[in-house]
Amino acid sequence: ITDTKGTYSFLVPEASYYLKAEAKNYLTYQSESFNVIEGEGIHKNIELKKTFWQSLDWKWIVACITLIFILFLLFYNFYRDRKFRKN
Repeated sequence: ITDTKGTYSFLVPEASYYLKAEAKNYLTYQSESFNVIEGEGIHKNIELKKTFWQSLDWKWIVACITLIFILFLLFYNFYRDRKFRKN
């Protein structure tokens, strides 16, 4: 568990460890293994990446919907023009 800034710390005995971080709406992070040696600090920065759906920006979604609507109108007009030309 981190503080509001995302900072974390803990004390462990000498051994080999790895870090695993999980949070809702983020991909799970797992580090490579590393050795903890007594009297030496370890500093690990972890960047959690959002899942695909969480990383979508609302502007991108609006742009896609607008593009789909414009393409629909273009194809509909093309279809309607061909239908009237046959009659």
